[in-house]
Amino acid sequence: MKSFLTITFFFLSYSSFADAGRSYRFNLELVSKNGNTLNGYFYHHSYDKYDKDIDYDERFIKFINKDSIAIYSFITTKNIGSLTLDFTANNYKKNIDLNNYQRIRINDYLDSKIMYRLIELTKEEFTLIEDNNPKIEFVYNEKVAENCNYVLLSWKLDSELLSHKKEISDKMVLFSKNTHKNQYDFYKYLNLKKERLFEDSILLIDHCTAL
Repeated sequence: MKSFLTITFFFLSYSSFADAGRSYRFNLELVSKNGNTLNGYFYHHSYDKYDKDIDYDERFIKFINKDSIAIYSFITTKNIGSLTLDFTANNYKKNIDLNNYQRIRINDYLDSKIMYRLIELTKEEFTLIEDNNPKIEFVYNEKVAENCNYVLLSWKLDSELLSHKKEISDKMVLFSKNTHKNQYDFYKYLNLKKERLFEDSILLIDHCTAL
């Protein structure tokens, strides 16, 4: 998962603008110049519309306007309240240079309204995810970020999330009084909190949507 210092900066910057593009999830099949085949999921945000009839091979590279991408060999999809999010672990991630591939085919794709649909976890965090949907609690403070939440997740039936939600909410109130001054202390708190929650089989993630 991203460090919470990064998340804090992200919350403060992302909440300041609206984003009205398209978010795509592509299931790709790539054939290298050596004849090796690679399959995986690629996530891309664009202001252009993808055309499945023509946007493949070199046209696909032109559409995404990137030579290097990250693809994920495995994802699992979960309903998180009104959101549908994909989860993966960083050991399923592979960075590739598209110039080394002679063929790029799209097996299928999803045109999603959800910004930042993919949640990348550590290998250890990913082991907490089970087949059923989790218990959830959203932690929100509009003074920190109008369009972002922290989310508590647990697949343990006896997990008590409300007390953790209240604690994090109280910390966010203090943080919001002076975001610049309190940023580092809030970062330290969140990282320690995340570690303690993980020990109790609880995940703490962040998620933002377009305004």
